[in-house]
Amino acid sequence: METPVLPDNAGKKWLEKRYTCEGLTYTLPQLLWTSFLILLGFFCYTLALAFVPSIMPLKLDALGANSKTIAFIMTTIGQVFNITICPMVSYQSDRYRSKRWGRRVPFILYTMPMFCASWLLFAFVDKEASFLSAFLEKWVVIAPTTMAIILIALIMVIYQFFLMYVGSVIYYIYNDTIPAQFLARFVGAVNVVCQCASACFNFFIFKHGLTHYTSLLILTTVIYAVGLGLMCFLLEEPRFPPPTTVAKKKEAGLVAFLKESFSHPFYWYAYLSVAAMAIAGVVGIFAVFRSQNLGMNLEMIGNLNGYAGICATCWTLVVVAVGTTFIDRWHPVRFYAVGSIFISVLAAVHIKWFFFSPPAQIIWWISLFTALASMIFTSFWGISSMPMLMRIFPKSRFGQLCGAQAMLRSLTVLLFSFLVGVLIDFLKYNCQLGDFAYRYTFIWTWCWQVLGAYFYIRMYREWLKLGGFSGYKAPAPWLAGKFEPMVVTPIKSPSARLVKQALILFDLVVAGPIIGAVCMSLYAGMKQIPALGHAYLILAFPVALAIGVVWFFIRKGILRDIELINKGLPPRNGIPHHGILFLVGTCFLLLFGCSVFQSWKLTAREFGTLAARMWFFESLITLLLISGVYLYTRIERGFSKQVEA
Repeated sequence: METPVLPDNAGKKWLEKRYTCEGLTYTLPQLLWTSFLILLGFFCYTLALAFVPSIMPLKLDALGANSKTIAFIMTTIGQVFNITICPMVSYQSDRYRSKRWGRRVPFILYTMPMFCASWLLFAFVDKEASFLSAFLEKWVVIAPTTMAIILIALIMVIYQFFLMYVGSVIYYIYNDTIPAQFLARFVGAVNVVCQCASACFNFFIFKHGLTHYTSLLILTTVIYAVGLGLMCFLLEEPRFPPPTTVAKKKEAGLVAFLKESFSHPFYWYAYLSVAAMAIAGVVGIFAVFRSQNLGMNLEMIGNLNGYAGICATCWTLVVVAVGTTFIDRWHPVRFYAVGSIFISVLAAVHIKWFFFSPPAQIIWWISLFTALASMIFTSFWGISSMPMLMRIFPKSRFGQLCGAQAMLRSLTVLLFSFLVGVLIDFLKYNCQLGDFAYRYTFIWTWCWQVLGAYFYIRMYREWLKLGGFSGYKAPAPWLAGKFEPMVVTPIKSPSARLVKQALILFDLVVAGPIIGAVCMSLYAGMKQIPALGHAYLILAFPVALAIGVVWFFIRKGILRDIELINKGLPPRNGIPHHGILFLVGTCFLLLFGCSVFQSWKLTAREFGTLAARMWFFESLITLLLISGVYLYTRIERGFSKQVEA
């Protein structure tokens, strides 16, 4: 299989340059028009799809549904179709050939009428429930609220069924239509557009979701139909050659799908990592109730999500303009797999709300600052997700392997989404914790993200063994040679000078809690709160100092390995990439600033020693961070043997 050759645009004016992708040839204006259509589709798709997962749990709760029922309706139904419909659609779309629409658009366009109808059925569910309750009263008595819950569950079946057709293929469209050299930047643009849509929803729609329920669902239907309709009718897809008769027989059926998708352990690691991360996210349907238990009302929650969304959009614009180039140079597979370690550390930051309950306004500000600091790293990590898949899954089976991944993910989420609902109800009622039970979702998320990071690490190590940066070949059981060549792009190796500079950021992150504990103790003394000052010195300072000692030895080991490589000797561990270290170090340095603000706001007599205890917790997060850096060096052991000056 030959690697596609890109057109030579050297010395040409911008209007004369040509860009190709799967048989399509673009001028720059044509490429921009294609990009605009896809981005328009994604904006309307994201804005429309935000309503059901955000507002429907509140609607069900208002109708009296318990946590198990909400979990079943909101997650279980969709996951059943993810297991069955999503892989089937992905498998068929890779092989589908349409004279008019291409291989992806028909799955979006032909399902649009029924998909829109499901929103309209949701819109008038209260009137439908009242009518059916009155109509069935002669035979069986069902309260209108109970009937409404039943109808929402039935409509959710229709909604999720047709959503699978759209959601399964919309993310494959730009892999077929956007030239390879622009994919990372385009994925970033998609993220910006989706975040803009989410911010619009959180600011202007979320707080009115229950009070203007019907009219907003009608508006959602119109937005989706117009936006996706324009994209489908105006977008030109590539035309792939039809498979031969022999290929059709060989590739047909469930057995071929399972054999091609699940016969190599490398793909299993990729699937299981995504599954674990998805299980971590099943508690998202309870996020509103968790925030309410922390003391925030719907307006505060909406504003928090909205402001964070706007800032994320602005920062993503910067990442798209500049950062996507670095993602390609650092390599998205390395960035995403290794980055999952630090994503799990960021998840641990939120566990403090399980143990501590400061006033809601303080939680609001700390949550906002934490979100802003975290996006320094998470935005890069999120953008690298799809480019990572495009680097590990062969294009000939991209949709199929994404479908297989979705099937396994949904199978596990189907089980665990129900279990988390049972767990929360058990904690609420049997353990008599009330709404405090929702705070256990912080621990749930962190545990599963740690497991997801483990599988990403295993996938990354296997990827390195399959050729890695210099010549990765994707496992391809459907080919005679069993492997499909992938495009190899130039990357930037770790720089000794930049690694040393990045380590200074971690020095500040580690030294901050040590010096800060002393300073905050003195500040507590000035505020005449001696108990708080003693707590800083007895509880927070010794732990921060011990963590500083651990970091000294980790840092020393990294510098030692750089010197060994410079002398031509093999390092004991691998060299962490300076790009990842810079982003993570900056992120956690800003989070330390959040800790200082947090302690300053809580330095008051009515809060007792709360500030010192939370400072102690933040020091434990620093321990997790430096442990993640050490783990990173162990992961690269045997492969990262080169450094630049």
